[in-house]
Amino acid sequence: MTGSVGRAVRFPTVGELYSTIQVGAIFQSANPNLKPEDVTSSELSAEYMTAKGKVRVSLFEEHVKDAIIAQTATYPGIATPTSFTQNVDKTRQRGVELAFQQQDVLVRGLELSGSYTFVDAKIVENSSYVAQAETPWATSEGKRRPYIPIQRAKMVDSYSPDDGWTYNLVGRF
Repeated sequence: MTGSVGRAVRFPTVGELYSTIQVGAIFQSANPNLKPEDVTSSELSAEYMTAKGKVRVSLFEEHVKDAIIAQTATYPGIATPTSFTQNVDKTRQRGVELAFQQQDVLVRGLELSGSYTFVDAKIVENSSYVAQAETPWATSEGKRRPYIPIQRAKMVDSYSPDDGWTYNLVGRF
């Protein structure tokens, strides 16, 4: 069993801060007022090992203050959509991951490994949210955080018939 806690800070990129450009039909608008993300992460893992493999289950939670999130919207009087980046006050991601690795499956040299992750990612606070005129009561608080999938899975098959060759087959969902 292992437990860990960490803290990270991600500063906005130069493009997010200062570069307003057009990419195809979408304008990407800079935001020089972006604050850095402040992230606190924690994880509790249990791992079981055998002679030729291991299984691990991890519970994790991450709190992000001033999350930097890009979104696209249309503005009245502007014909093309605009992509802009803003800080979201607080987000929370929590989930579970199951991972495994096994060597010499069915034949010598065949290794299988994979993982499955479930993440519940929510916007906790967002004071900068601007509701549309037709839905003034709307809010982003309590909604899913964008760009974080609910489920992820990966499977890796590696076959090494000798020391000179390895064949890999990888699938991701």
